[in-house]
Amino acid sequence: LGKTTELREKDVAALTLLSSTLRMELRFGIFHPFLMTHPLFRLWNMLDSTMVQRLCEESIFFLFLRTKDDLFVPATKAHSAYYVASGTLHYYHDPESIGKDEAATMEVVEQGRWMCEAALWTDWVHVGRAEA
Repeated sequence: LGKTTELREKDVAALTLLSSTLRMELRFGIFHPFLMTHPLFRLWNMLDSTMVQRLCEESIFFLFLRTKDDLFVPATKAHSAYYVASGTLHYYHDPESIGKDEAATMEVVEQGRWMCEAALWTDWVHVGRAEA
């Protein structure tokens, strides 16, 4: 009884009744404030806001992590950039995962920060672990 669950789009049947255009505008309204915190997306929005709306419709989603859940682990291919919309993550840098003999470090990633943006424009492999 004490557990709360996050409401997800797929759980709201009424959203399937919206036209694709209206659904795209709704998703844009939800994700726009987060996207505009990043300079690349601000520029892209100024150049082609319709394309950013399509990005929101097709490629952006919320991930809900519980304490101790991993967002990603070392030596795995990065497919996404991440924005911390609420809470914090702990990032454990693991140089050994790429064969470097350096000390591991930990960084707290606060709400409002981006992670792994390089995965958007290049092949990228995680060299650490992010944990909620």
